[in-house]
Amino acid sequence: MAPHTTTEMQEQMVVWCTELGKSTVEIAELAGCSKHTVPEVLQLHRETGNVQNTFAQLHGSPQNLGQDNMTYISSLLDANPTMYLDKLQTKLAKT
Repeated sequence: MAPHTTTEMQEQMVVWCTELGKSTVEIAELAGCSKHTVPEVLQLHRETGNVQNTFAQLHGSPQNLGQDNMTYISSLLDANPTMYLDKLQTKLAKT
């Protein structure tokens, strides 16, 4: 999987295209990203004026663990470093 392209780099892609007239291939090389990423970023910028999709939904569940839960998990793993995730989840659910 390719590394995440930062917001700053996406904004720089727009500058390279609009102000310096760089090609998609040149921008991809400068940004160190896929040549398919550049048109997506530029299209999003043309359509919304932003390089980040403000309507995109986050993937995964929100983090529900507090510091006390994190301490508990840490102590369980310290005592048993080979504990599987399902057993860890079971023990955490019982607290």
